[in-house]
Amino acid sequence: MVKRVALVRRKPDMTAEQFWAHYTGPHAAIVQRMPGLRQMVLSRAVEDQVTEWDAVGELWFDSTTAVKRAFEDEQILAELRADRSLFLGASEVVIVDEEIRWP
Repeated sequence: MVKRVALVRRKPDMTAEQFWAHYTGPHAAIVQRMPGLRQMVLSRAVEDQVTEWDAVGELWFDSTTAVKRAFEDEQILAELRADRSLFLGASEVVIVDEEIRWP
């Protein structure tokens, strides 16, 4: 499996609750329609830690080619661009190849 892992931060004028509701609601609904998406995991940062990130999003695909294909869908890209401006302050993305699982 190949994962697209994104560290995400909310817009400065949003509360953590507003951000989480949008990220796991309207934004996740768009992402779930991506072609080739095998799994989506959205994780929230634990409240008592000091971090600049609010959440981590993992999108699982069969290959890097499948990731590229998913992000070439013009309709979904247009929706994502419009939606990101509503809640996203910043993000950092890396594509990783899962190799080790325990147990």
